[in-house]
Amino acid sequence: MTGPVVSRWTGRQAADSLDLISSMPPGDARLCFAPGWGLRAFGADEGLLFELVFCFSCHHRWLWGPAVPEELAFDTISGNTAEADALLAHFRDAA
Repeated sequence: MTGPVVSRWTGRQAADSLDLISSMPPGDARLCFAPGWGLRAFGADEGLLFELVFCFSCHHRWLWGPAVPEELAFDTISGNTAEADALLAHFRDAA
């Protein structure tokens, strides 16, 4: 993932965002995959846990990191849900 870090979420902000991500249903895949938003998760002592990028246009997310199984790496999301809108609002507010 490239680009500047625009915000650091901890506590409730991080938990709310992860709740939104985990509640997003699968979507119908499209082809563009031009992710505009992403996040990096760090453990208190573990360092980098994972990175996750989203393309809300083509309904994909890509997850990778030291402990991420390959079968979880690329998945679809529904970019047209209340959860997706709320997550996108979190990203935009942070920027």
